[in-house]
Amino acid sequence: MKKKIITILIFIILGYILFKTCLLLYYKDLNNYATDYNKITIKDKKVTVDKSLANTKINNLNIYIPNGFVKQEKYTYIPKNESKNNFTSTINISKRIRCYEQTKNDDKRLQTINYDKLMKKNNINSERDLIKYYYTKRKNKNIFVSGNDIKMNYLSEICVKYSPLDTRTRNYYLSGDLNGLLNVSNNYYIISVYNKASDEYYSIGIYKNSNKKDYVELISDLEFNKIIKSIYFS
Repeated sequence: MKKKIITILIFIILGYILFKTCLLLYYKDLNNYATDYNKITIKDKKVTVDKSLANTKINNLNIYIPNGFVKQEKYTYIPKNESKNNFTSTINISKRIRCYEQTKNDDKRLQTINYDKLMKKNNINSERDLIKYYYTKRKNKNIFVSGNDIKMNYLSEICVKYSPLDTRTRNYYLSGDLNGLLNVSNNYYIISVYNKASDEYYSIGIYKNSNKKDYVELISDLEFNKIIKSIYFS
């Protein structure tokens, strides 16, 4: 009887190891990426919104567009007196899909992972929270990690890799009155914000071609701060 119990225990242990090994292999991103995402650092930036700054409304997004810019296309602004084929700066505003949905059609794991339920279970409310999970809460990949943590590791890793995060930019978590991310380089800003009320994301890209000989600085640090402080949803 004792020998039978030991045999059963061995089969249970081997079955557990086999199951966890298969789960770890299944939820493994096999793609190669140019960026080493483990080297990225992200700081916190608390934003206090001043609604009086906003002078433009796109759907339910309110934002400040500097006076030197005019609408070129539906959600694109360029300096006035410049043409769409030859401009030195631009502000692009767009609604976008979630980071983990960008590759969903080609990823069977994302199609079956039930990410809405998984995120709710782990108190993850937005992309920002998912990226924070990757950098602060993810568990080492081994057979002793729970199935929940294996799935969360995979989902958060995919979100990081399909976000604007880069080792060449300064990266920030937006908190306070905004929920999102900010990526800053010498020539561009990317603001990603989440509207919880409508469960939707917007991307605001501000690009400056400072190498052009006719470039004029229209978006100073002061103007950029006005832009980010003006963003709110109504």
